[in-house]
Amino acid sequence: MAKMGFAKQEIKGLLLSFWRFFWKTMLISGVVFAVWLAIHIWTSAPAPGAYQQPESILAYIRDGLILFGFSLFYVWPLGILGGLIGVCWRLFGAWTLFPVLVFPLVLWGLFGISGDFLSRQGLDIFEALRLAYQTHGMPELREAASGARIAHAGGPAAVILLIILLPPLLMDSLRLILDPGVLRQLAEFSLSLALIGFIGLLVSALISSIPLLRAFWKRLKARREAYRHAPIFHEKPTSLDEK
Repeated sequence: MAKMGFAKQEIKGLLLSFWRFFWKTMLISGVVFAVWLAIHIWTSAPAPGAYQQPESILAYIRDGLILFGFSLFYVWPLGILGGLIGVCWRLFGAWTLFPVLVFPLVLWGLFGISGDFLSRQGLDIFEALRLAYQTHGMPELREAASGARIAHAGGPAAVILLIILLPPLLMDSLRLILDPGVLRQLAEFSLSLALIGFIGLLVSALISSIPLLRAFWKRLKARREAYRHAPIFHEKPTSLDEK
């Protein structure tokens, strides 16, 4: 019975830790986001038929509450993240920050070790792009540029020319990127980055496991002892015990 009671208390404590960090994170981030929205909306010049600024204090309060509710809809992922941090803090205490510090250092070391390899892969991507350009060229951009005769005007005309040439430039660039050789090099580079990230997570987990498990066990024993010595733990004697 004592073990079941302690397990229930642990589950309750984890849920409470999640809830406390969740609503505090939601409140703070929601207020910050709502204030940012309010400043952006209330200080911008209103367009015809657009949102009109409030004319009274009550209207400002009403619109502020609406913006706050709107912001809460977007910041709930931060609230969940805060709740998970609260759970980890209950389990590991300040050692929760240890993996956060270890992971960037491990990544920095891995990128230092594999820097030459990644550089070669980056050069291979540029080489594949060069070969794709030699094969396909940029026909859309060449055709659009051949019909443009306003670049010599400068100023606004150059901006108009840029706007005209941007779609064919994007189409030709997409054709180059979708070249099989370029795609293969991009896939190899992406897989290399993913592998480095996975190795970084694995090494960070191995380094952090010992201090985290030690902190978890120490804090669990402390809560167990506190539960055993709590007055509510001692049950009232039954009639058989009194006899």
